Amino acid sequence: MEALDGTTVEVGFFPEDRYGSENGNLPVAQVAAYNEFGTTRNPTRPSMAPTFEEFTSQFHYARLMKSTFENVLRDGRQTNTLLKKLGKMVAEQMQVNIDDYPGSNSPAWAAYKGFNDPLFHTGKMLESVKFQIHRRQ
Repeated sequence: MEALDGTTVEVGFFPEDRYGSENGNLPVAQVAAYNEFGTTRNPTRPSMAPTFEEFTSQFHYARLMKSTFENVLRDGRQTNTLLKKLGKMVAEQMQVNIDDYPGSNSPAWAAYKGFNDPLFHTGKMLESVKFQIHRRQ
């Protein structure tokens, strides 16, 4: 169990992910938060919370967590591989939720973009979903 003590798998958007200078180098995490929680000018468009709600209730997630803990208890050799697999699976599900978001843009914004996909404009947010494994030192 020491192999997992203090270990976290973080999925989402990290400080190095930013939009370009044409968008003021705005952090992708900030835009994702605007979408997730809404602003005074924009409605909520949650994709992160549903990812974790859906994912934690799915059987394959439970199976992967079980295999991770069993491996740690046995010999711990595959722990890092299993944690990477877990991070990748959650990140991919978040990308699906972003890509398949069912809402719509305002008519004016959809006309400006040329299409009506509320969580897609440049593709930067979708491509920025990542995972990181952190271990307590």
